[in-house]
Amino acid sequence: VPTKVALISREDSAALTGYRMKNLWNGRQTARPWLIESNLYVNSRMQSPELILDDYEQFQELLAALRRFKPEFAIFDVFNVLHSGDENDNTEMRAVLRQLSKIQSEIGCGLAVIHHYNKTLGGRMTQRLRGSSAIAGWVEWLIGISMADEASKTRKMEFELKAAEAPEPIYYKIISTGD
Repeated sequence: VPTKVALISREDSAALTGYRMKNLWNGRQTARPWLIESNLYVNSRMQSPELILDDYEQFQELLAALRRFKPEFAIFDVFNVLHSGDENDNTEMRAVLRQLSKIQSEIGCGLAVIHHYNKTLGGRMTQRLRGSSAIAGWVEWLIGISMADEASKTRKMEFELKAAEAPEPIYYKIISTGD
């Protein structure tokens, strides 16, 4: 049974999000495409030009939409444009993270929050996250993606977990067949 997924996308323009979704959709081989459509909720800049988690009205609108859709998993892309707080202020970040926790508890879904690294190259992933330590303290697990080899365009996916030993990194390439 397909998982019901919500994608709240704010990093890219509505056109780019639409282009990416179209290509993902076209790459999906299924005899029952309606299962994908009925199990995917997308809120990009096309659906809501602005979405700020610490804006009461905007948050309530999102929460109501998620209650109706009932996703099992929600992806928020990208954290730094989903709030108006100072990313380096623990108090402000805890307030935004409480909003995400509210979604998780009220909807009963898992959350993935896309966030970027700072410029530091060394240390654990939680140490390399941009912003306050409240952000790293909130996460239960991290998946970090970085370029392992620029020449071959090989990416490295590494993991960090609070409650278990992390698995070994995975290396992969994205191969585009064109449009």
